[in-house]
Amino acid sequence: MKILTCENGHYLGRKTLFSFKGKFCPKCGAKVISKCPACGKPIRANIYIDDSEFCPECGVHYPWFEEIKVPLLFHLEKALEVERRLLT
Repeated sequence: MKILTCENGHYLGRKTLFSFKGKFCPKCGAKVISKCPACGKPIRANIYIDDSEFCPECGVHYPWFEEIKVPLLFHLEKALEVERRLLT
């Protein structure tokens, strides 16, 4: 089953004749996609549900990986740095 998502990873439904028709996500304004931007293969529901970070066809990160994971890692690193300072 093919799905529609935005570049930030918001699920917008299955890709059907009657699916969401907008070009931009109503939740965040990012571009709506249904295919891997690198190779053009459809994003499948099982890939999205499993929280996959990479396209299984070409191995490139999906766009939402960078949007979600990198800022999270940055904040975790900063929290650890503050904790280390408090403990020393």
